Amino acid sequence: MLSLFIFKEDGTHIVYSPSLDLSGYGKTETEAKKSFEIVLKETILYALNNNTLNSLLISMGWFKNIGANIVYKSANITSKLSTNDYLQNVINQHSEVKLKNNVELSFA
Repeated sequence: MLSLFIFKEDGTHIVYSPSLDLSGYGKTETEAKKSFEIVLKETILYALNNNTLNSLLISMGWFKNIGANIVYKSANITSKLSTNDYLQNVINQHSEVKLKNNVELSFA
């Protein structure tokens, strides 16, 4: 599950995930969400095909829990604020920012 920031910049709707440092955009919020899903799916598929998903997630601050199943958990938003200039800008420069926590995504 991810936390997503949704905001408007220069007339464009943007969906941003600080946990993965990925964005989608569009003329409407719906278009931006669809764009984000495409970017996320392509990023994951690329990493899987190149056997780099583990290193990608670790480099983004995710934690790997090894048990019966390997589970990755992202760092919390507070820790991202101290290291992510773009996230700081989003929060400080945009008066209307929606935060959607624990967004579940599915891929068809």
